[in-house]
Amino acid sequence: MGLGEGQPFTTGEYHDYLQKVFPSLDFVPHAFITAKDGRNVQRVVELAQTLHKQASARVGTGELNRVLEHAVAMSAPPMRMNRSPKIYFATQVAANPPTIVLFTTGRS
Repeated sequence: MGLGEGQPFTTGEYHDYLQKVFPSLDFVPHAFITAKDGRNVQRVVELAQTLHKQASARVGTGELNRVLEHAVAMSAPPMRMNRSPKIYFATQVAANPPTIVLFTTGRS
């Protein structure tokens, strides 16, 4: 049976459903727990710790700019008033949440 048909569904089916409905979020980890049995609680706690560690990480300006250069090469920013914006560089100004500032031409 499955989702939307009034029948219970497995976590595997729900995982597949999430991937189908939100394909652009394929990088987001999924973790399922049960309130009734308390299954997988430790796994969710470990995932939360991992995500906190990632959010607290700092990335160097050089690495950010290499990633940014690759991203722009793959998908250039849209033109504005018949001009292509230029991105000079990016730098991380804070962690947790990670905050990145781009220095560009033009105004927001």
